[in-house]
Amino acid sequence: MKHNAATSAESTLLGCTLPECPPETLKAVNPITYVTPDDPPFLIMHGTADTGVPYQQSKELHDALQAKGVNSELVLVPGANHIFEGVSKEKTQELLDRVFQFIDKSIGNGEKQ
Repeated sequence: MKHNAATSAESTLLGCTLPECPPETLKAVNPITYVTPDDPPFLIMHGTADTGVPYQQSKELHDALQAKGVNSELVLVPGANHIFEGVSKEKTQELLDRVFQFIDKSIGNGEKQ
């Protein structure tokens, strides 16, 4: 994908191509700008073969969250694209299990203690 193109979704949203946008505009739309220590826990899963959103962006968000002391887990899925197409049933189950484990650890599993 050509994110810097004038016809890209990003450029259309911002009203400027990414290289030409003012720094304050880019900062305002960057989620990292809004990371604070009181953010909720994050589970970020990203395929390494994603051609729509580079997985490095998830790594940057994860690093920013951790730098602020926010509980953040990053799971990179080798060979997976943006919608995890082509991931085996076994890997899909493993990822779903990880999601439920994260939820249970973060907010509990709903069982009374």
